[in-house]
Amino acid sequence: MVAAVTADSIVAVVRTRRPGVEEALAGLPRTRCGRFVVLSDEPVSDGVWVALVDSDAEGDAAVEAGAHDALVWPADKARLGRAVRAAQRAAGLRADLERYRTVFRESPSWQEVLDTDIVLLDVSEGFEEATGRDRDAAVGNTPRSLFRGGTHSPAFYDGIVSAVATTGRWRGDMLGRRSDGSLGVLDSQIGKVELWDVPIGQYAIKREAGETRAGGLQTWVDERAGCPWMVLPVDGAVLEASSHIHQVLGVPRQVVLGRDLSALGLRVDVPALDASVVTDRWIGGRAWEVDVARRLVGDLDVLHVVFTDITTRKAEAERLDALAHALAAARDQALAADRSKSAFLAAMSHELRTPLNAILGYTELLLEDAQGSDVVDLERIATSGRHLLGLVDEVLDLARVEAGVVECRLEPVDVGALLQQVVEGMAIRAREAGKRLVVRGDGCRVIADPERLRQIVANLVTNALRYADPGTVTVGCVDGTVFVEDEGPGIDAEHQRAIFEPFRRFHDDDQGMGLGLALCQRLARVLGTEVGVVSEAGKGSRFTLRLPVADAR
Repeated sequence: MVAAVTADSIVAVVRTRRPGVEEALAGLPRTRCGRFVVLSDEPVSDGVWVALVDSDAEGDAAVEAGAHDALVWPADKARLGRAVRAAQRAAGLRADLERYRTVFRESPSWQEVLDTDIVLLDVSEGFEEATGRDRDAAVGNTPRSLFRGGTHSPAFYDGIVSAVATTGRWRGDMLGRRSDGSLGVLDSQIGKVELWDVPIGQYAIKREAGETRAGGLQTWVDERAGCPWMVLPVDGAVLEASSHIHQVLGVPRQVVLGRDLSALGLRVDVPALDASVVTDRWIGGRAWEVDVARRLVGDLDVLHVVFTDITTRKAEAERLDALAHALAAARDQALAADRSKSAFLAAMSHELRTPLNAILGYTELLLEDAQGSDVVDLERIATSGRHLLGLVDEVLDLARVEAGVVECRLEPVDVGALLQQVVEGMAIRAREAGKRLVVRGDGCRVIADPERLRQIVANLVTNALRYADPGTVTVGCVDGTVFVEDEGPGIDAEHQRAIFEPFRRFHDDDQGMGLGLALCQRLARVLGTEVGVVSEAGKGSRFTLRLPVADAR
C-alpha cells in the first residue's frame, strides 16, 4: 500500500516486504510518532531514511543502500519510535532555520554571521545599506579586510577575538571605511555562536554610534553637522573632515585628509581624555570658536575639532566692550561731578552758615531793646534766618553723607528715652502747628549711633508734622523697629520710591527743599539699615527703621 506524500506529513520512510507492517505502525501513539508513510524505494524529506527489516543481515544491507537507520521488526519497535521522533525534530529544525535565515536576511540593522575563522558567511540587507557593499561582495571576506581604513592596529582586532573567546561577547566603538571612502564610527557588539557548547562561529551587530549612545563621537559629529569639523588621532594625520572644512582652511576636504595640523598651518589645544577645550581663534580673516573634544574610539585616541564662525558675534562683543568702556567713562565723570557737587555744597554751606549765625545773633541782640512794630519785624527776620539755617544744615549733612565723611559710633541706645527727648524738643513746634505728638512702644534698646538715630527720627517727625491731618503723629519702637506714623494724605505707590531722592517735592505748598527724607535714608544706610514706608493715599503713612536689638544685659 502506498500512501500520499506531503511535506507536512512525512517524518520517516519505512521500506519493508513484511505483510501487515503498516497496520502495526499505525497503532503507535500519534503524539509520539506522528504519521508514517510506507514507500517502496524513494527518499523523502531531504533524504531522511528509516528502514524496517526482518534480520540484522537485511539491516546491514539497508544501511549500505542509504538508510540512516535499520530497525529489526518487531524487536526494535521502541527504537523505531525514537528514530521517527528524531526525524520529526530534524524536519522542524530545518523549518526553523529557514525562518530565522529569512528574518536575519531581511533585517534593516547591520548584522553579520561569521565562521570560526572570522570569515563572513552571510550578511543582512541592513549591512548592505550601511556599508554600500552587496552580499556577494561581502561573503567570503573578513571584516578587517573590508572595513579597516588604516585606523586600528592588528592587536586591537586580536583583542576582540580574545575577548569573545573568553567572555563570549565584546562591545565598543570602532572606526571603519565605507565603500565610498568616508569614515564610520560604529557601536559594535560581537559574540560567539555555540552548538552543544562547541563554538561554531560568531555574530556581529553594528550601528552608527550616535544612534544608541548619548555622548558618543558620532552624536558629537551629528550635532555639529552644519559646522566644519575634523577627526584625527592625537599627533596624527586627519582621518576625516566635513565638506565645510574649506570655509576654515581655504582648501577642499580631499587636500585636508591625510595631513597633520602643522602642515595645514593650524594649532589646537589638546584636552585630557574624555574632556574638551574651547578657544577663540582668528583664521583666514574670520573669528572661529574652536571646540576640541578628545575620546577613545576602540584603541584609537582621537580628537574631534569643530569650528563655529563667530565673526559677527565677536564684532558685536567688541562693539559692546567699546560701549561699556564709554559708559564706564561717563559713569566716572558723573561720579566725579557728584563728588564735586557734594564738595561744593559742603563748602557753600559753611560759607552760608557763618553769615547766617551772625545775622541771627545780631537779631537777638536787637530784639532785647526793640519796641512796637520793630519787634514784629525782627521776629520775622529771626524766623526766616532760622529756617534758612535749617536748610543749610540739611544741605551740609547730605553733602557730608554723600562724601562719606560722616562718622558712626554704634552703641546700645535706649530708644524710649531718645524718642521722648525728640518729642519734648519738638513739642512747641507741634503746638504752634496745631498738631499732637504721641509716644508709644515697649521702650526697647537697639544698637545704633544715638546722634544719627535722633537726627533720623527728628527729620521723620518734622516731615509728619508738615503733612499730618487732622494732626496726630505717633512715634515709638516695637521689637527693634522704630516707627513714625501720621494721619496725613498718604503717598501713592508711584511716588513711594521717589520720596527718598533729594530735591523731590510732591506738593505745591512744600516749604522745604525735599532733602529731609533723602537725608534720613542715607543716614540709615550709614547705620546699616534702610528707612521703609507703608502708605496708602488718604490713609496716612508709616515710616520704619529696623535696628538690631541690644543684649538685655
